Amino acid sequence: EGTDDKRTTTTDRDGNYTFENVPPGRFALTFEKAGFCPLSTLPSFPVAAGARLSLDQLMQRGGALEGRMLNRLGQPLGQFRFRAEPIDHVSMDKSQLRTAATDDLGRFRLHTLAPGKYRLDAADVGRYYPNSETREEAMVFDVISGETIGGLDMVVPEPEGGSESGRSVVAERARDQTSRYGGEISGRIRESGSRQPIADALVVLTVPGIGGLPPPRGAE
Repeated sequence: EGTDDKRTTTTDRDGNYTFENVPPGRFALTFEKAGFCPLSTLPSFPVAAGARLSLDQLMQRGGALEGRMLNRLGQPLGQFRFRAEPIDHVSMDKSQLRTAATDDLGRFRLHTLAPGKYRLDAADVGRYYPNSETREEAMVFDVISGETIGGLDMVVPEPEGGSESGRSVVAERARDQTSRYGGEISGRIRESGSRQPIADALVVLTVPGIGGLPPPRGAE
């Protein structure tokens, strides 16, 4: 399958693959399999008219980093992005850099990592694990083939006197940027029974009649 500049295929039960009728030119091959990483990156190569090339590749089981994002009340926070930042000689090209967002239970899992050393970057709050603002202070993880490093929980930092919202850091930055330009709408969402705050609820502000809800009955 593919287009003029890209083709794809899958290996058979014996691990074999074939591309036929490849025109002359220079090409590159990449290999992907969930849970596995190429042992090395193949350099690009020329294909002459009528040439028959045999290019094998070795893959190894990847490692993983997993944990949770929480607010200071210990509640899970969804849709926070994490990135495994490789250090030094990790055999991984840019297309294989791993990112993941937390789910509704605050969990993330960065999998299929090539063995090597990594930092854990919580991109949305500008922090590295466990709670550092700079790469130099971040913990370095030695990822091993086929193994998972778990229990990497992070708590969203809040400025002194901040609100209880899990996204207070992001909200405070947005408030600093917008307060001088217009009004402010704020509030708090809590569970009806326990009155506990509800983190990561979606709040939508629309203009009635313009892609939003119609005006209340009798207000037209």
